Amino acid sequence: MTPFFLNPMAPPSRAENAGHKRWMHSVLACFFLSTLLCVPESFAQEYKAPSITELYGSPKPQNANTSTEAPQDSSSSQRQERPGSLYPSLRANNLSTRVVVESAPQSRPPEKASPLKSDMSDFEILVQQSLGIALPVFADHLFQSPNASFNIGDQVNVPADFVIGPGDDIIVRAWGSIELEYAVTVDRRGSVFIPKVGSIQLSGLTYKELQPVLNQAMSRVYKSFELSVTMGSLRSISLYVTGFARKPGTYQVNSLSSLISALFVTGGPAANGNLRNIELRRGNEKIAELDLYDFLLNGNRSADMRLQNEDVIHIPPMQGQVAIAGSVRNSAIYQYKAGMTLAQLLSISGGTTSTADGLRIKLERIAKPADKKTPIPKASRLIEELDFGKEAMQTVLRDGDLVVLVPVSPQFNNAVTLKGQVALPLRHAWREGLRISDILPDVNALISPAYWIEKNSQNKIASFLTDPANIKIEPRFPEINWEYAVIERVLNPSLQMTLIPFELGKVVFNRDPQHNLVLQPGDTITVFSRNDFRGPIEQSTRVVKIEGEVRRPGMYTVQAGDTLSTLLEKAGGVTRLGYLYGAQLFRESVRQQQQRRTEDAINAMERDFAKFLIERSRETVATGETETVSAEKNAVQSFLDNLRKLKPEGRMILELNSQTRHPDQLPKIRLENNDSFFIPAVPETVEVMGSVMAERSFLWQKNRDAEDYIQMAGGRRSSARSTTAIVIRPDGTLVAADQLGSEDIAPGDTIWVEENTEAVSWIRRVKDISQIVYQLGMGIAGIRIVKGL
Repeated sequence: MTPFFLNPMAPPSRAENAGHKRWMHSVLACFFLSTLLCVPESFAQEYKAPSITELYGSPKPQNANTSTEAPQDSSSSQRQERPGSLYPSLRANNLSTRVVVESAPQSRPPEKASPLKSDMSDFEILVQQSLGIALPVFADHLFQSPNASFNIGDQVNVPADFVIGPGDDIIVRAWGSIELEYAVTVDRRGSVFIPKVGSIQLSGLTYKELQPVLNQAMSRVYKSFELSVTMGSLRSISLYVTGFARKPGTYQVNSLSSLISALFVTGGPAANGNLRNIELRRGNEKIAELDLYDFLLNGNRSADMRLQNEDVIHIPPMQGQVAIAGSVRNSAIYQYKAGMTLAQLLSISGGTTSTADGLRIKLERIAKPADKKTPIPKASRLIEELDFGKEAMQTVLRDGDLVVLVPVSPQFNNAVTLKGQVALPLRHAWREGLRISDILPDVNALISPAYWIEKNSQNKIASFLTDPANIKIEPRFPEINWEYAVIERVLNPSLQMTLIPFELGKVVFNRDPQHNLVLQPGDTITVFSRNDFRGPIEQSTRVVKIEGEVRRPGMYTVQAGDTLSTLLEKAGGVTRLGYLYGAQLFRESVRQQQQRRTEDAINAMERDFAKFLIERSRETVATGETETVSAEKNAVQSFLDNLRKLKPEGRMILELNSQTRHPDQLPKIRLENNDSFFIPAVPETVEVMGSVMAERSFLWQKNRDAEDYIQMAGGRRSSARSTTAIVIRPDGTLVAADQLGSEDIAPGDTIWVEENTEAVSWIRRVKDISQIVYQLGMGIAGIRIVKGL
């Protein structure tokens, strides 16, 4: 008979009713007795044993209100911030042995603790506090939800040892002297009825024995026939799941179900259930014990028995937990089994990785009275160090143990490291008497592979027919600093780091013993390039470009102290059409300085315009001229956007004059790397721009002054400023037109007539815009922007 507590829908018997009433009376009596007793409050409170969290504290969870990270799936790999860890190289499920050495900060901010899961056990919290990271519980994810895919369907092969029982469908087909097909069901008495044959007892037979029995029974009626017997739908059986299960209760499962498949269908053990000793009970006997670890890790199904009706799967409580971390293949928390040894724990964790120390094993365990032999009587945990070997592998573990396999040290005992501007930045084997020249024998050891890769990438066979010829010269080779290299050395026993400088050139070229030092294990040699430090100008290589009216335009290497005249001499001198008065020198350092000044000036303009627009808004509130302010705001924004699009040229004003004819008359300017020098041909025109009737270029003629050219352009517009025009000279200087006579206007001059911007209210905020823009190094392009005001 099915017990009442397993079948709550069945009506209880009289005996069960009487027992239930007696139990209720006892409970009510205890309740009233406890309420009537007058005892002190301190004694009335229930004693509760402190948990691990209460004893040791727990890492403080991150504040949910200030967290900006989105929640992540627990199955995804993630790196958690953690409190100070005893083993900084440990990673959950992916333990690394890399060590990153960082300089200690002056003030260390408080470390954030790893957030605790709400369902963590006391032992899981203890492990997290010890390691600084949370370890996963082995096989915990398998039974998070019942898995219907483990359910046994009807479309499966029936094994030969399957026992026939009531409720099974059997399909009988015969041919030959007879043609028949019957689908019969085994009744409650264990028999089937076939017309003309009668009732046949089949219950208790195996599937293998089924066809011979039916063949024999039908042979009494029919002769000369062939018989085929197969199974149809199979019966369901009742199964009870008890103990520490996720969902204990009664289940109907397929009769082909086994112990393992039923565990997955019914939800399996709870978090505190025992995965290592699951019992299968039939009647009053325990007929099988299943260790799920053996199945999951080794695929062993020897204890996986087929279930029968009224079987009971009983899951005992977990005996305990142990954890293993460090250089093992699967760091996790595992269920403890009585008599479990360290070797067995290593086996189920996948064994050690190649980075394991192989010498030491740390064992942390909760102290018991027999262990407290240390002079610290309050010690509740102990650490044991075991030598890696057979004796340590036989150590019997106990509930609450934490095993840590120490990773191998990243230190190289016999290495010298080479880094920096070298061909092979690698570690080299150290030997007695090793010197710097043994590692850097010649200049080839100093050419980085990156240089050759970039150089080779400039010539691709596939691009010969499609791309234009590559004639661009870009000297990108990082020059070696021959005067300074350094050895980093850690001094023993103080462990202080010291730098030992030496001259690389004297090592590579001269083998100077004063600089060709003897190396020690652990030394690091660093080779620098010229770009790493700002050294003397004389030591730097300068490549400059010269273009225009010279006999050999191109790129040239110049020495310290070389000037424009020296560069012209290298280029073969100026042609007869060269116009030295219009010579232009562009310099990268000047361009960067102009860029900074431009940005500062534009930002200042923007601030002034913002204040102005605020004032204008207040003035127009009463008059209702809000559209005017909006138009001015758009005009200001457009003007500033155009200014930001302009890029400084980096041109240096050489302060020449129209009488400059010879290279020796050029300024004695020292050339810098990446300078660009351009000499135009002698121009034949004078350009008139700005607020004139027609902007034109006119042929230059002697004895014409600025007003003559303005009149040739149709004269000034009515919107022109009444002040004198500005003349932009070929050398880049700006001069007021009234300071020049008719003989001073030279070929290549640009005459600029300014617009009267006083009529536009917001432009009054900026004085002499044209001169400001041009002086910022934007040239004619900057002047043209004023036309958009």
